[in-house]
Amino acid sequence: MDKHDQHKPAVAGGAGPPQTTCEGRIVAVRGDVVTVAVKSLAECEFCASKEGCHVASLGNKQVEVAARGFNVGDRVRLITYSKAVLRASIVLYLIPALLVVVGSFAGYATAEAFFSVDGNIGSFIGVVVGLLASIAFIHFYKVATGDRSLEIRLEKIN
Repeated sequence: MDKHDQHKPAVAGGAGPPQTTCEGRIVAVRGDVVTVAVKSLAECEFCASKEGCHVASLGNKQVEVAARGFNVGDRVRLITYSKAVLRASIVLYLIPALLVVVGSFAGYATAEAFFSVDGNIGSFIGVVVGLLASIAFIHFYKVATGDRSLEIRLEKIN
Protein backbone atom coordinates (compact mmCIF):
# COMPACT_ATOMS: atom_id res chain seq x y z
CA MET A 1 0.00 0.00 0.00
CA ASP A 2 1.15 3.51 -0.64
CA LYS A 3 0.67 6.78 1.22
CA HIS A 4 -2.51 7.51 -0.75
CA ASP A 5 -4.34 4.58 0.81
CA GLN A 6 -6.88 6.00 3.18
CA HIS A 7 -9.67 5.25 5.54
CA LYS A 8 -12.52 7.73 5.59
CA PRO A 9 -16.28 8.13 5.92
CA ALA A 10 -17.94 9.11 2.67
CA VAL A 11 -21.31 9.55 1.07
CA ALA A 12 -21.40 8.19 -2.47
CA GLY A 13 -22.45 10.88 -4.93
CA GLY A 14 -23.56 13.20 -2.16
CA ALA A 15 -26.65 11.06 -1.52
CA GLY A 16 -27.45 7.73 0.00
CA PRO A 17 -26.52 6.22 3.34
CA PRO A 18 -23.23 7.16 5.03
CA GLN A 19 -20.43 4.79 4.13
CA THR A 20 -17.18 3.87 5.77
CA THR A 21 -14.41 3.16 3.31
CA CYS A 22 -10.91 1.84 3.66
CA GLU A 23 -8.38 1.04 0.98
CA GLY A 24 -6.28 -2.09 0.80
CA ARG A 25 -4.56 -4.53 -1.52
CA ILE A 26 -5.64 -8.04 -2.54
CA VAL A 27 -3.13 -10.59 -1.24
CA ALA A 28 -4.94 -13.85 -2.08
CA VAL A 29 -7.82 -15.13 -4.23
CA ARG A 30 -9.49 -18.48 -3.53
CA GLY A 31 -12.58 -19.04 -5.65
CA ASP A 32 -15.19 -16.44 -4.66
CA VAL A 33 -13.24 -15.29 -1.59
CA VAL A 34 -10.51 -12.66 -1.69
CA THR A 35 -8.16 -11.73 1.14
CA VAL A 36 -7.49 -8.00 1.47
CA ALA A 37 -4.59 -6.56 3.48
CA VAL A 38 -5.84 -3.46 5.30
CA LYS A 39 -3.38 -1.06 6.87
CA SER A 40 -4.61 1.41 9.45
CA LEU A 41 -2.90 4.73 8.90
CA ALA A 42 -1.93 7.47 11.32
CA GLU A 43 -4.84 9.51 9.94
CA CYS A 44 -7.23 6.96 11.43
CA GLU A 45 -6.22 8.13 14.91
CA PHE A 46 -7.69 11.56 14.21
CA CYS A 47 -10.66 10.45 12.10
CA ALA A 48 -14.02 11.60 13.50
CA SER A 49 -15.72 8.33 12.58
CA LYS A 50 -13.13 5.89 13.94
CA GLU A 51 -15.36 4.93 16.88
CA GLY A 52 -18.12 3.77 14.54
CA CYS A 53 -15.83 2.22 11.96
CA HIS A 54 -15.30 -1.51 12.23
CA VAL A 55 -12.71 -1.45 9.45
CA ALA A 56 -10.50 0.87 11.55
CA SER A 57 -10.36 -1.81 14.23
CA LEU A 58 -8.65 -4.15 11.76
CA GLY A 59 -5.35 -2.32 12.11
CA ASN A 60 -2.62 -3.98 10.04
CA LYS A 61 -4.64 -7.11 9.37
CA GLN A 62 -6.26 -9.07 6.61
CA VAL A 63 -9.96 -9.52 5.98
CA GLU A 64 -11.69 -12.10 3.77
CA VAL A 65 -14.49 -10.83 1.56
CA ALA A 66 -16.84 -12.73 -0.76
CA ALA A 67 -16.17 -11.17 -4.18
CA ARG A 68 -15.36 -12.11 -7.78
CA GLY A 69 -13.33 -10.53 -10.54
CA PHE A 70 -10.31 -9.48 -8.52
CA ASN A 71 -6.65 -10.46 -8.86
CA VAL A 72 -3.75 -10.58 -6.42
CA GLY A 73 -2.17 -7.12 -6.22
CA ASP A 74 -5.34 -5.17 -7.10
CA ARG A 75 -5.90 -2.03 -5.04
CA VAL A 76 -9.45 -2.02 -3.69
CA ARG A 77 -11.75 0.08 -1.56
CA LEU A 78 -13.66 -1.77 1.16
CA ILE A 79 -17.11 -0.25 1.64
CA THR A 80 -19.59 -0.81 4.43
CA TYR A 81 -22.60 1.24 5.44
CA SER A 82 -22.64 2.81 8.91
CA LYS A 83 -26.26 1.81 9.55
CA ALA A 84 -25.41 -1.76 8.55
CA VAL A 85 -22.74 -1.93 11.24
CA LEU A 86 -25.25 -0.83 13.89
CA ARG A 87 -27.91 -3.23 12.58
CA ALA A 88 -25.38 -6.08 12.52
CA SER A 89 -24.39 -5.34 16.11
CA ILE A 90 -28.01 -5.47 17.22
CA VAL A 91 -28.86 -8.61 15.24
CA LEU A 92 -25.68 -10.51 16.08
CA TYR A 93 -25.05 -9.43 19.68
CA LEU A 94 -27.85 -7.59 21.47
CA ILE A 95 -30.83 -9.75 20.53
CA PRO A 96 -29.02 -13.08 21.14
CA ALA A 97 -27.77 -11.82 24.53
CA LEU A 98 -31.30 -10.81 25.49
CA LEU A 99 -32.66 -14.20 24.39
CA VAL A 100 -30.10 -15.99 26.57
CA VAL A 101 -30.84 -13.83 29.62
CA VAL A 102 -34.62 -14.14 29.18
CA GLY A 103 -34.23 -17.90 28.66
CA SER A 104 -32.25 -18.17 31.88
CA PHE A 105 -34.84 -16.31 33.96
CA ALA A 106 -37.76 -18.08 32.30
CA GLY A 107 -36.15 -21.46 32.84
CA TYR A 108 -35.46 -20.69 36.50
CA ALA A 109 -39.01 -19.50 37.15
CA THR A 110 -40.80 -22.31 35.32
CA ALA A 111 -38.60 -25.05 36.80
CA GLU A 112 -39.45 -24.10 40.36
CA ALA A 113 -43.09 -23.08 39.79
CA PHE A 114 -44.34 -25.86 37.51
CA PHE A 115 -41.94 -28.79 37.75
CA SER A 116 -40.67 -28.60 41.35
CA VAL A 117 -37.13 -28.89 40.06
CA ASP A 118 -34.07 -26.95 41.18
CA GLY A 119 -34.13 -23.51 39.54
CA ASN A 120 -30.47 -23.80 38.51
CA ILE A 121 -31.26 -26.76 36.27
CA GLY A 122 -34.16 -24.86 34.73
CA SER A 123 -31.92 -21.83 34.28
CA PHE A 124 -29.33 -23.92 32.44
CA ILE A 125 -32.01 -25.39 30.18
CA GLY A 126 -33.30 -21.85 29.56
CA VAL A 127 -29.83 -20.68 28.52
CA VAL A 128 -29.53 -23.57 26.06
CA VAL A 129 -32.98 -22.77 24.64
CA GLY A 130 -31.98 -19.07 24.41
CA LEU A 131 -28.82 -19.99 22.48
CA LEU A 132 -30.76 -22.17 20.06
CA ALA A 133 -33.38 -19.43 19.63
CA SER A 134 -30.54 -16.96 18.90
CA ILE A 135 -29.09 -19.17 16.19
CA ALA A 136 -32.53 -19.66 14.65
CA PHE A 137 -33.29 -15.93 14.86
CA ILE A 138 -30.07 -14.93 13.05
CA HIS A 139 -30.63 -17.55 10.35
CA PHE A 140 -34.27 -16.63 9.73
CA TYR A 141 -33.49 -12.90 9.86
CA LYS A 142 -30.96 -13.23 7.04
CA VAL A 143 -33.25 -15.50 5.01
CA ALA A 144 -36.42 -13.41 5.53
CA THR A 145 -34.83 -10.03 4.84
CA GLY A 146 -32.29 -11.14 2.25
CA ASP A 147 -30.03 -8.78 4.18
CA ARG A 148 -26.70 -8.61 2.39
CA SER A 149 -25.89 -5.13 3.70
CA LEU A 150 -24.01 -6.70 6.62
CA GLU A 151 -21.29 -7.66 4.19
CA ILE A 152 -18.29 -5.64 3.05
CA ARG A 153 -18.33 -4.62 -0.61
CA LEU A 154 -15.20 -4.22 -2.71
CA GLU A 155 -14.57 -1.65 -5.42
CA LYS A 156 -11.51 -1.76 -7.66
CA ILE A 157 -9.26 1.34 -7.65
CA ASN A 158 -7.46 2.16 -10.91
